[in-house]
Amino acid sequence: MYLMLWLFLIAFWQKPVMSKLYYGSGSCTISENHDVIGLEIRYRGAIRITDKTAENYNIVANNKKIIVFPTGIVEPLNILFEYTGNFKIVSALASDINGKGSYLTIKKAMDYPELMGKSEDLTEITSENMNAGYQYKGRVAKTTVDNKIIKNQHSKGTLYLEDGTAYSGAYHVHLETGKAMTGGEHSKASQDLYILRIKDNKLIKTGIIERQPTRRTSVRTTRTTKTTPSSSGGSGGGGY
Repeated sequence: MYLMLWLFLIAFWQKPVMSKLYYGSGSCTISENHDVIGLEIRYRGAIRITDKTAENYNIVANNKKIIVFPTGIVEPLNILFEYTGNFKIVSALASDINGKGSYLTIKKAMDYPELMGKSEDLTEITSENMNAGYQYKGRVAKTTVDNKIIKNQHSKGTLYLEDGTAYSGAYHVHLETGKAMTGGEHSKASQDLYILRIKDNKLIKTGIIERQPTRRTSVRTTRTTKTTPSSSGGSGGGGY
């Protein structure tokens, strides 16, 4: 739900957000004195992300996109995350507190090992001029985020237990699957939560993506048999 809301906001950006996104040497930040409250980063590479945002923010990521979004009180972003691995940011779309936004200017801060491989003496260059990302502290096979759940959400009866009882109280959401479970944080006592599907009044477990049944088609073939004319020259005699 929160992710869909964030994507809806960034879809109607109109006004530039005056800010810069910095990354390199294992960290990613936004310049201060701005109103950026949400961010979509497109990138190449694979990194292990350590979330450094405030308690009311969360990060989800795959091998093409990183989304930073609020789930509570919003406040301007600054320090985003630290990372390990190979990483090149291609674009960064930001949303401000009014739901307006634009693409940020991207700055790549090179560390000493990178500078040793460059003939020019620069402390930062735009990502558009970088041919490849720099591998920081080892190779990573797949992008991951250390923060796996959205904590301390609250339901007023819009979620349900398996037996159909309306659930009121704290719950958490698993970012990778979208599954909601009882309790502000995950524990062995956490139970799956369900939503009510209106069209047939059926409980559906959260995090489950309903797939349309695939329609199987088959090609019917007709077997034909070659016939040999009879020696009498008649028209009958088929071998069907």
